[in-house]
Amino acid sequence: MVTIGSGVVETGILKKMHERIIKNFMNIIILAKLRNGALSGYDVISFIHNKFHLLVSSGTVYSLLYSRERKRFNRGKMER
Repeated sequence: MVTIGSGVVETGILKKMHERIIKNFMNIIILAKLRNGALSGYDVISFIHNKFHLLVSSGTVYSLLYSRERKRFNRGKMER
């Protein structure tokens, strides 16, 4: 158990909160990392695991990458 303020929070709850925060901000994390250059899905999974100690599924990462790619292509078509 971990004590925060005057209350006690279970370690498991903190782990779940950490996981939820990382997953909610995964788009931003991926975009920030992509500023340094191209990455494969495996690179993204490895980065998140090494940096945040969280193993995310390949389906989650590839889905986000595919979504980002489609948004980029759609934006380019609208600007023409």
